[in-house]
Amino acid sequence: MRFYQLAFWYLCRKKSKTFILLLVLLFINSMILSSYMILHATEDSRITIQGKMGTKVVLEVKEKNQFITENEIRAIRNLDEVIYVNRLTSNAVNFNPVTNSDSEEENNWKVTLLSYDDLERDSAFSDLRYRLMKGNMITEDSEVFLQARDEVL
Repeated sequence: MRFYQLAFWYLCRKKSKTFILLLVLLFINSMILSSYMILHATEDSRITIQGKMGTKVVLEVKEKNQFITENEIRAIRNLDEVIYVNRLTSNAVNFNPVTNSDSEEENNWKVTLLSYDDLERDSAFSDLRYRLMKGNMITEDSEVFLQARDEVL
């Protein structure tokens, strides 16, 4: 007799074991199928939530002598998934801030200046750490006058 004939006659003789084995295999298959469906639904909802929340990616330069070029920014901006690009620069400046601190530490005499392409999208204002109480955000069309050492820049 061939092996499949032997297997068939064994299953016919042991009906209760065959039925239990069938139930176990059905249970395992249904668990695998349901876990796959949950995984697929979770991935779909993650993509939907990211689209609605407006998640963002931040690119930073590790070394000071490397810069992101304008061509690289254009290439990133032209990607299908990218909605907008908002550049940020920061510089630590020796400046005498008005504070209530009498500390002589060097870090207390520095101010970090941040510049954004669009303040409404990515800044301490959009994160609600700062609130603009009066006036408007600075835009490309705004006129800004800085005065340093009695000279208008």
